[in-house]
Amino acid sequence: MSFFSEICRRNVIRVTVVYAASFWLLFQIVDLVVKNTNAPEWVMPVFVYALLIGLPVVLIASWFLEPVSYTHLTLP
Repeated sequence: MSFFSEICRRNVIRVTVVYAASFWLLFQIVDLVVKNTNAPEWVMPVFVYALLIGLPVVLIASWFLEPVSYTHLTLP
């Protein structure tokens, strides 16, 4: 198996796209709140750094937590 097919099988690309979309949405919300509440200037960079640090954690988790197929489960 190639590396790209393994990434696709483990849904790493899908998780990355969802994380990027969530990052953008949260960035817009926090930017609006920071501007309207006169929050300190350090709030926005800390928020961005926290999300950027979280990206590798999410990617590693999506790699190791393989998708589970629930089609073979039997109920008691």
